[in-house]
Amino acid sequence: MRRQLLFLVFTLLLTASVHAVPLDLTSAGMEVIAPNQFILHNGLLGSKFYWGTFQWNAAENVFAPTGYGLKTPTFATAEYFPLHVGDSWTYSCSDGGTLTATITGTEQICGLTCMRKEWSNGVTDWYINDGSGWWYAKTADSSGQSVTYCPPLMMSPPQLYLGFSSQAPYENLPLRDSGGVQTGNLTGYYSFTGNLLEDVSVPAGTFTDCLRTNRINTLTETWGGGTKTTIYEDWWAKGAGGVKRVLTVIWATADGMSTLTYTLGMRLETATVGGITYGAVGAGVSE
Repeated sequence: MRRQLLFLVFTLLLTASVHAVPLDLTSAGMEVIAPNQFILHNGLLGSKFYWGTFQWNAAENVFAPTGYGLKTPTFATAEYFPLHVGDSWTYSCSDGGTLTATITGTEQICGLTCMRKEWSNGVTDWYINDGSGWWYAKTADSSGQSVTYCPPLMMSPPQLYLGFSSQAPYENLPLRDSGGVQTGNLTGYYSFTGNLLEDVSVPAGTFTDCLRTNRINTLTETWGGGTKTTIYEDWWAKGAGGVKRVLTVIWATADGMSTLTYTLGMRLETATVGGITYGAVGAGVSE
């Protein structure tokens, strides 16, 4: 309903014609700027993005448009989520250990060429990051249990803006063990938002104007009924990728009688991304 209303509002705003103009809100995100005001970012009309401001009108009981304009792309997705074969990141963790992630090669998933990101704890993720945006294609845990998102889930469009928001639902995806045998189905969604720029100091150095994002994956295992929510609070530096993360995982039983929460903090120690080394004196960032 909200998207239908916004479509009508933008149709009135952006055209004087009696003919409806299609507005794509796939990449749209709402930024609340006051208790009764918000900005809608990333309304795509033709090949251009627009923003619109809205103010609560108590007399009419609606949010009324107060202005609009063209958006200028602020962030190129590929620069903040780099994926090159050989890229590697090592993080110090709040539990006293370390984790390393390495782009080890490419693999065909759903007929598409994906970058394989292997973690030292046995987890592997497959991504696409090209001119069409950042996509999530597959994940596997340390036991080999995996789920494939086919077609891949769009994590973010090719251009990002402060206040962007996206959501990618999935339904009845097969959960498979290491031998490829289906052990269940997963239904849920990935949401991805970001609206802050922050400077971050980690062992690898100080990174300025990092894009802070929040990514949530909520899934329900159809055959078992349990739910799992994974929350990633991330800070991304231009050119270097992820420099800081707070990871929270919440498991809940089907009857809701039992929950388990796990939280892990991660801070970048060293990295080599696109041929640039971070974490060494004089390389990539200031110490």
